[in-house]
Amino acid sequence: MVEAPSNTLTFPVKDAVDVTVGIRRVREAGLLTGAAEVDQTLVATIISELASNIVKYAGRGTVRVNRVQATDGVDIEVWADDSGPGIADMDRAMRDHFSTGNTLGLGLPGVRRMSDAFSINSTPGAGTHVHARKRIVGRRAAVMPAPRVPAAAPGSARAAEPSNAQWDIGMHVRPMSGYVT
Repeated sequence: MVEAPSNTLTFPVKDAVDVTVGIRRVREAGLLTGAAEVDQTLVATIISELASNIVKYAGRGTVRVNRVQATDGVDIEVWADDSGPGIADMDRAMRDHFSTGNTLGLGLPGVRRMSDAFSINSTPGAGTHVHARKRIVGRRAAVMPAPRVPAAAPGSARAAEPSNAQWDIGMHVRPMSGYVT
């Protein structure tokens, strides 16, 4: 009997190495399969921010990543849970540039902006539980992209039409003085 791959990955977080290894394991497990590179980067950033907060403020915790097949696409859900000191002032913590840890204060507000759904529950002295959901497959483009116009060959009289929104752009590179090609 062949076992089906799991759509959930859970990893403990206690230091920065766990954050990096956890993100790599999410990618290797195929949880981001089919996602555009930008969505993969957003999910990795969400995981990194939430796991890094566990390291900075709670010392240890758990991150769980789940791939959920919906009728109109695929969602990646990230849960970050710890039993740390909790967040005393949630309103301030969710504002840009507020930090109690000498950081830029963009982590939680940034995760909220990157996510399609976001919730946080924190009790001082009892820990913090964060849930973020990101849609990675199934987005509908508002406007179909224009067809590509090939660039004109160097020295040719043909020029690309300016009415088209997308262009092929090239470059000519010459080595600097002293470099061998």
